[in-house]
Amino acid sequence: LVGAGPGDPALLTAAARRALQEADVVIADLLVPRETLALVQGRLVLSRKYKGCANKAQDELHEWTLDALRQGLDVVRLKGGDPFLYGRGAEEIEVFRKAGFAVEVVPGISSCLAAPLAAGIAVTTRGVADQLFVATGHGMHDTVPREIAPYAPGRTTVYLMSVSRMDSLMARLRQTGFPEATPVAVVERATTVHQRVLRGTVADIAARCKAEAVQSPATIVVGRAASALEHSAFSGDLPSSQSSCSKYVLGRGAVFAPLPVPGV
Repeated sequence: LVGAGPGDPALLTAAARRALQEADVVIADLLVPRETLALVQGRLVLSRKYKGCANKAQDELHEWTLDALRQGLDVVRLKGGDPFLYGRGAEEIEVFRKAGFAVEVVPGISSCLAAPLAAGIAVTTRGVADQLFVATGHGMHDTVPREIAPYAPGRTTVYLMSVSRMDSLMARLRQTGFPEATPVAVVERATTVHQRVLRGTVADIAARCKAEAVQSPATIVVGRAASALEHSAFSGDLPSSQSSCSKYVLGRGAVFAPLPVPGV
């Protein structure tokens, strides 16, 4: 069970990269970027988990994985972000263990931290936010979570898997006491070359996302931290490394001098 991280393959852990290269079969979630999937050396199978059929597709993933395991193959279930943060990781482990198979879990960098960072948002900053709350807009069986954490001025709230429910989520936040002027940032395709950041408030961000046709994967950041660095010297336009770093610094006047590495 391997975490693919937030998007940029450069942010895969060494253990995750090794697992992808050594596996006989990699069964991957649909939103894992192509650049990460390109690292797979064995057979690649993609999830058919689309909106409206998630539960059926999850059962199908279990069947595919168990079928490969019963053939004695080394199987990687590749999941976006971290397998244990809204990734159904615990559910999958239970399925595989009940079938008699041992499961190794390889952590991944979660977008709940990486996406804000890539957008120049420090989720905790002295005098701005000293709490971080992580939640999802999707409950079990595609339901809307019933409880919303109450507003606290010093708290940053990060919502994952929620962009398709922006209207209802922002309405719930207002009902729970969030001021309409509360800053919100939406980070789409964080850490990749396709990253973009939309900024607004609880009152208008849903309309902005609709106008800009924002799609998953996207991370929603709510609270004062979402705008704290927006006008500072650090604008938040961090490089995402799809060759990444080089494009970023070369565009700002840097010069690269390649150095040979003995033995590589």
